[in-house]
This record gives sequence, C-alpha cells and structure tokens, in this order.
Amino acid sequence: MELTEPNPYTRNLIIISLLFIFYNWLDLSPPELTTFNILFNKFEIGNKDPLSVIPWIFYFWFLFRFIQESQNNSIDVYKARVTKLPIPKRLEYKLRSLADEHYKDIGKGELIEEKNITEESAADAKIEIHYLNARESLLPRLYYSATYQSNNNGRREGKFFIAKINFKDGIPLLLAATLKYAYKENCVATELVPYFLAYTAFLSGMEIVLFK
Repeated sequence: MELTEPNPYTRNLIIISLLFIFYNWLDLSPPELTTFNILFNKFEIGNKDPLSVIPWIFYFWFLFRFIQESQNNSIDVYKARVTKLPIPKRLEYKLRSLADEHYKDIGKGELIEEKNITEESAADAKIEIHYLNARESLLPRLYYSATYQSNNNGRREGKFFIAKINFKDGIPLLLAATLKYAYKENCVATELVPYFLAYTAFLSGMEIVLFK
C-alpha cells in the first residue's frame, strides 16, 4: 500500500525544526573539521561563516513551501469542527433557564420590534435551545430560538438569539471539545504539529544567535 502525505513538505519542516530544537537543547557546537566528501571527492571549507546561515535558509524555505502546500487552514478547520458544540445533557436545564432569562430581558423586546408582533404573542413564544458556538468569542455562546404563531399565514415564525454563558461552564466544554478534536482529527498531526515545531525551532534558533 502506497502511503501519501497531504503536504510533502511536512516531513522536511519537522526534521529541520527538530534539528534546531535539539541543537539548542543539547548545547551542540559545529565540528572542527573543515572538509567533507561528495561523490568520492574531498572538499575543504575555506569560509565557515556561511555555515550559520545555511540552516536558516533551509528552515525558511521548508516553512514557506509548507505554508504554500497546506491544503487546509487549520484555524478555520478547528473553528468549524470544535466551536459548534452540542448541548450537554448535564447542562440542558441550566442552559434552558439561561435562554428563558435572556429572552425575558432582551430577546422579547427585539422580537416585538423586528417582527412587529404584540406583547401577548411574544410572551407566548416557544423557546428552544439549539447548540453552543465559540466561533466569534473565546467562550461558547448559547444559540436559541423563540418562535410564535403567525397571524398572517398560520405558521410558526421566529428569530435566533445568542446568550453568553459563564466562564465556569464554558471553558470545560471548549477544552473537552479541543481534546476530542486533537485525538480524532488527522489535520492536527499534519498541520498544527509542524507549525508548533517550527515556532519552537525559531525560538531555539534565535536563542542560539542572540545568546551563544
């Protein structure tokens, strides 16, 4: 079976990044030898100054080509698959109460103004919670709807609302979804890990340049 990688430059970027990281962590130094062999020909290095620049050239080239060849925008994939969360059973009653309170304080007035309905119709609206979404904010927000019986066509009409949830409930939900995403999705290994290693390698390389 032939194995193919979504991005052929993933391996190159990971290898060069690990070389930078281990070179710094292990406190390595260049060998004193100034000769090397290529195809049975012996060459002598007359100017060793470019040796500190050549790894950076490879690093930035592999990083540039990796970004070019990247098929998915990792941040967009994460937002699309993680930030839209189902309603947890253990929080269903609490979130339903939150939706009722939000509608009473804010949503009902918006519904009356936008749909031009009576106070009575708005008060009898049916509240339904749908999902949590953290795409536009750090913490997930509750999306719920309020529907009422229309006098024009006899069908139910309504409006979606967004209610903020507290930090205590929001962060555990987001962390749990992130861990589930990291465990199941292949793009974490092919997209996020190379970026993380490249970032760590850059910091390691800068430490070598500035402090060694």
